[in-house]
Amino acid sequence: DAGKFVSGDFGALALFDATNTTVERRQWIMEQVKPIGARIMFLESICTDEELIHRNILTSKVGVKDYAGVDADEAVKDFRERISQYQKVYVSLSETDEKHLSWIKMVDG
Repeated sequence: DAGKFVSGDFGALALFDATNTTVERRQWIMEQVKPIGARIMFLESICTDEELIHRNILTSKVGVKDYAGVDADEAVKDFRERISQYQKVYVSLSETDEKHLSWIKMVDG
């Protein structure tokens, strides 16, 4: 769908917000936008601060569609379990393996 947004003579920006946890997934994204000539920049956000993680979950997950009607504590517990699953397969962007990509890595920001 990014092709619908990235067109014209002026340039455009499309944000693809997703959990792209593996090298293979990021390669897939690159292949998807190749036909439209888009340039890609990945933003990797790593958070190790437990208090910040908790606040982020409360402000971005509790009360949204996925957790509508779910108790705040239960929503936090569920999302922490989701984070745990992501961590099992997570591969950080690498200067060695993915030096051909443009990316920004943000830690506890």
